[in-house]
Amino acid sequence: LAGPALAPQQAMLLAQQPFAYRGQRGTLRLRANGRRDRHEFEVSATLPVSFAKTALRFPLEGAWFVPVGPTPHTGHRWALPEEFAYDIARLGEGNSSHRGTGSVSRITTPTVRP
Repeated sequence: LAGPALAPQQAMLLAQQPFAYRGQRGTLRLRANGRRDRHEFEVSATLPVSFAKTALRFPLEGAWFVPVGPTPHTGHRWALPEEFAYDIARLGEGNSSHRGTGSVSRITTPTVRP
C-alpha cells in the first residue's frame, strides 16, 4: 500500500478480505513490509485462530431457501452493509417458488397518492 502511515500502537482494519483454506487451522501467520526513515523492513506475527459455535433457531416456519448468501462469489460481499446478508425466499405449495403455472407475473406496482 502507498498509505496510510501508521503511528506506533495504531492498526489498520482490512475489511472484505476473505481467507480460504482447507482443513482446520489453529494459527494465522501475517507478514507486512514497511518503510521508515528510508529503511525498508518486514515484520511478521503468528496469531491464534478460534471459531465460535452458536446454536441458532431459524425464526420462520415452513419451507424456505437462500438464493443468495454471504460468499465471495455474490454481490453481497462487495457491499459493506450487506457483507454477511442472506436473501431468504419462501417456498409455496409443492416447494414451488411460484403460484399456478408460473407463466403469469403477478407483481403489482404500489399506488402512489399525492
